[in-house]
Amino acid sequence: MNVSQRLNDSFDFIYLSNIYNYLSYSPKSFSEFLKKNLYSLLKDRGELIFNYYYAVAGEIRDSFFPADAYSYMSSISNECHGFNSFFDVQKYEVLASGYGASYFTKNLVLSLKK
Repeated sequence: MNVSQRLNDSFDFIYLSNIYNYLSYSPKSFSEFLKKNLYSLLKDRGELIFNYYYAVAGEIRDSFFPADAYSYMSSISNECHGFNSFFDVQKYEVLASGYGASYFTKNLVLSLKK
């Protein structure tokens, strides 16, 4: 978690995948971590993708999700809005990596741009 102390370079692109999902951080704590440790490592016009949501964007169809799954979609929406209260989050769709079994072709990423 002390990335900025271990790296002496700047980067055009930093991709954290979905590491946020494996940490026990709140959006506020994770936002503070990003600002303190990673944002400063970006070059001008650099980008930091700090989270992605698998199969929640693009081709979602009612038939793939049971009714109780919509609470999951709601929690994703709330989380995205939570990050927005700490910095200007960019949200956009990317092609799915194909890793694992996916019925969808797009994922949603959250990004910070310098």
